[in-house]
Amino acid sequence: PTTTTTNQCGATGQFMCVENGQCIDIEKVCDFKVDCPTPGGSDEAECGACTFDNNNGTLCGWKDYSYSEFQWVLATGQTN
Repeated sequence: PTTTTTNQCGATGQFMCVENGQCIDIEKVCDFKVDCPTPGGSDEAECGACTFDNNNGTLCGWKDYSYSEFQWVLATGQTN
């Protein structure tokens, strides 16, 4: 099982920065301005196109909800 960080921001309409738990207004998420601490900038990490090369460990918003023994992971491999 994996663990996730629970949003500790009490008020609705708040986003919790992954980097330090800081709460920012939800309207600042995906506004093309990094409001969470860098490196990281988790408020902008899941916005727009994603190459998975620079996603700050967030997997671009993708979640694995598998219930079987097979689960997907982000990994680096070789190409021919």
